[in-house]
Amino acid sequence: ELAPGGDYKLCITGHSMGGALATLFGFFLGAKLSQSQQTKSQEILIYTFASPRVGGESFIYAYQHLERAGLIRHARFSCTNDIVPLIPFSNLKPDDLKFYKHVGMRIQLHNTAAVGKWRLRRRLDVSYPLCHDWSSTIARGLMNCIFGNPNTPRGYKLYHTVTEYQTRLHFA
Repeated sequence: ELAPGGDYKLCITGHSMGGALATLFGFFLGAKLSQSQQTKSQEILIYTFASPRVGGESFIYAYQHLERAGLIRHARFSCTNDIVPLIPFSNLKPDDLKFYKHVGMRIQLHNTAAVGKWRLRRRLDVSYPLCHDWSSTIARGLMNCIFGNPNTPRGYKLYHTVTEYQTRLHFA
């Protein structure tokens, strides 16, 4: 919505592949606005649900630069047992291996069973990727590994739907 003085408020959202596109669109729009001095810009709000990884290490540094500049704010929601936020892992080129990374603040949505309630009683599961060294990458990889959660491939149909995300957001 554009106000008479040139101020605006923009929210971008998406689920799954739409979440990946929302992340990219928000990044490119924020980068374009950082170069333009014609309008008074407010931050662009990005809300993604079940978004796959979209960029590599240089992308995450550029994205975080726009976040620090106050141009974009990104909340990334993911359900426990949903496989889509865990992919793609890398470009699978043995001679030039690069790993994809998530951007934005992650809010992990747990299920409504007893374990999910116990985890929420302990603390809200929110994280932001600050460290990008090998040890942090390996630790995050083990924590979010599809092999560490054998329920994940079957859970695609159960845990990836918009309805499941809505239920878990209501629960949280």
